[in-house]
Amino acid sequence: MEDTFSKFGPFIGILLELVLIGLGIMLIRKHTKSKQKAAEALNWPTVLGRVTRSEIERSESTDEDGTSYSYTPKIEYVYQVLGQDYNSKQVAFGGFSSTGSKKPAEKVVYKYPLNDSVTVFYNPANPHEAVLEQTVGSGAKGSLIGGIILIVVSLLMVLTLLLGWLG
Repeated sequence: MEDTFSKFGPFIGILLELVLIGLGIMLIRKHTKSKQKAAEALNWPTVLGRVTRSEIERSESTDEDGTSYSYTPKIEYVYQVLGQDYNSKQVAFGGFSSTGSKKPAEKVVYKYPLNDSVTVFYNPANPHEAVLEQTVGSGAKGSLIGGIILIVVSLLMVLTLLLGWLG
């Protein structure tokens, strides 16, 4: 068994790193798709909508360092297109990232108070798809950063494996 691992170990390591590179590419593509949607939304028609949920969701996690909290804005709204009612939770493309600070979530919630009227940008080809902001949210930006980090770290690990294998 040990002989098999020493024979195929570097290949398994490289395969694992290639999988991680693939995940990084997927995350970057997710960001790119959100950017494309935001650009397309600049030409979408608008209707008035109403905010039906505006709150901050707090998540708790505990580890050996103690308890920490993350905060995510939760916004929902309703709107009508050609007499048909729709609802959405999407403020910006890619959504919002949870943060350890409450302030970014508070900014979003204060911007969209409960029962407030809002301008809704909707996709005329698919009115179920709508946003309140024609921008890329922090969730998509996090995908980009995470994808780049995954690719760089994976490439460095592959290089290390190859150098160890060759040397």
